[in-house]
Amino acid sequence: MSARPAVAAAGPDRLFHFVDGGSVVTDPERVHVSTGRGQSEPPAVPIAAPTDVAELLDHCAAGLARWLAIGAGARRRILIDVSRLVTASTFEIAEAAAEDLGISCELAVQMVSNGIDRLQRAAERPASSRLPVGVQAVVVGHRLSPPIIADSIWPMLLGGSIVVIRPAPDFARAPSVLAASFSAAGLPDGVFNVIHGDAATAVGLMGHPAVAGILAVGTSNHLAFVARSVARMAKPTVLVAVRP
Repeated sequence: MSARPAVAAAGPDRLFHFVDGGSVVTDPERVHVSTGRGQSEPPAVPIAAPTDVAELLDHCAAGLARWLAIGAGARRRILIDVSRLVTASTFEIAEAAAEDLGISCELAVQMVSNGIDRLQRAAERPASSRLPVGVQAVVVGHRLSPPIIADSIWPMLLGGSIVVIRPAPDFARAPSVLAASFSAAGLPDGVFNVIHGDAATAVGLMGHPAVAGILAVGTSNHLAFVARSVARMAKPTVLVAVRP
């Protein structure tokens, strides 16, 4: 289900905007990786240290400056081309998604193909975001699906922002493969960034001075965690709820 704007916002300064859509896949803040067989394994990716977050955001400053400098028309052309060329990585992305989700490769290929089609349509739409232009922290509490990228992240990029994504620890491989695929398809360095970690990593990322706004995607528990974490940060925050 696609994300759609909600009619109400909350918070004393209306910093929080609620969007509804998606589907629940996993508990948001578990640190173990689901095997799809009712078992769990240690995380397959390292947990970023605070110095890693700071180093990445230093790198992002240059990426943001370059992305803004090329202009709106060039950004749109790049995202249209990336949305088209990333089809060459469909199987690689699907393989990672199948491993993350514990589903068949056939089903993952269908899911990724549909998502890429959606990205292509999103690249043609007007830029729109409730967040100010800048570095956006995207804290995900379930799988980072192509519809979320198409509906929430692609519009940010069209508007001149760049993103740093902390995927859910349960579904960490596919976002890294997706980022590499976007890069191979021509997305400039520093525009779509992924950093792996736990809840502490997410808090450190959201609270960093270089971050202009926050997008949180997940269940009500995950969104409550984000809301508590950013309560004293006074940063614009968009909350995207997922439901069964």
